[in-house]
Amino acid sequence: MAAVIAVFDFDGTLVSTSVWPTLVRAQWRRRLNRLPLVLHLMAHYPLYPAVRIGILPEERFRRLWAEHMPWLLWRMAVPQAEQLFGEVARELLDALRPGVAERLRWHQSQGHLVVLLSAAFEPLLSAFAALLGLEHVVGSPLEVRDGRYTGRVSPPICMGENKVRRLQQYLGHLGISVDWGQSYAYADSYTDEAVLRLVGHPIAVCPDQRLAEVARISGWTIMQ
Repeated sequence: MAAVIAVFDFDGTLVSTSVWPTLVRAQWRRRLNRLPLVLHLMAHYPLYPAVRIGILPEERFRRLWAEHMPWLLWRMAVPQAEQLFGEVARELLDALRPGVAERLRWHQSQGHLVVLLSAAFEPLLSAFAALLGLEHVVGSPLEVRDGRYTGRVSPPICMGENKVRRLQQYLGHLGISVDWGQSYAYADSYTDEAVLRLVGHPIAVCPDQRLAEVARISGWTIMQ
């Protein structure tokens, strides 16, 4: 029998904040890899004005930011990073959106297969998922060499259309057949449109302007 799944985006959807500043604050407090952190800021913040005036597409800016975010973990030992991820996950738990968390618990009670799907680091997502009793996580996997992170994502990054591909690959690897028409997806950004169109019950959560317009035209449910 095909499974009904409920796919939840993370940043801005399941939690009201973003992973990135929470990770940066925790890393700064712990005095971990401060130089790569500063380099990431110096390389990417100057690009933001180009986005505001339309020279650099916002989607391209987001992709660059996400692809280079693993710089923060360059040469960090995996056990040390796990401690950092655990601290960040516990802090993000306080930012859960109550309404979305209630929907997640409802899906669990219905026996639906709940998947946390995000461009965020997969091991960080796993740390957060464990706090909610979630088993299935699809994120951006990180390269590891000799027990340390290389500062790179194992491509492709889990964003846009690649979210759909990674999700389908993950479910296929587990041998799970999905009833997509009866399934659900929750997301807040226009970059997740492909995921929302995959299911019969798309829900736009506090959507950005572009996604809100798509949701209105498409007749999707909007949660505020």
